[in-house]
Amino acid sequence: MSQNKKKTQQKKRDPWGVNKTFEHGVEFAKDTASQVAEVFNPFAHMFETSGKNETTPSTNHSPLDQEKLTRAYEQQDQEAIREIQKQLYPEQYEEQQEQQEKIRRHKEYKREEERIVMEERQEEEEKKRQEAIAEQQKRQQEEEERIKNQQQQSTPKGKVRRSIFGGRGKRKATSELPAEVKPGGFKH
Repeated sequence: MSQNKKKTQQKKRDPWGVNKTFEHGVEFAKDTASQVAEVFNPFAHMFETSGKNETTPSTNHSPLDQEKLTRAYEQQDQEAIREIQKQLYPEQYEEQQEQQEKIRRHKEYKREEERIVMEERQEEEEKKRQEAIAEQQKRQQEEEERIKNQQQQSTPKGKVRRSIFGGRGKRKATSELPAEVKPGGFKH
């Protein structure tokens, strides 16, 4: 067992310094490689520094609208494609134009139809609203008349003169004036 311990201690110690020399050799190789590269390409460091400046965003311009650009390019492409198709296949182009014209007329007809339906709905709603307003005014007028009639009924009507012949008598008009008082009429 003592021999095993000695072997592991010898491995850890690295008495000849092989590991250290290997690490130094790797570092030396990297340094010399970068120096050799600099000798062969002396402008390399200039390109590296200019690359760093390009990555910083500049604020001298407004950002591009990519969607708008793609739509514009697609529209230009579509126009060019139509022109080429028109030249290569004139019959098909005319059929497509007729089909597109039918679709356009159909859409226009639908829009007009929807507009008419909307106008009719608005007219119906306006009529209903006017009827509701008229009904409300009528109710209000009836309520005012009812209140007026109640006020008239609550005031005394006066005596009813009855005929001996049994007919309905005429009512005396009640006045708003106080009762007439004769001087000396209350002597006892």
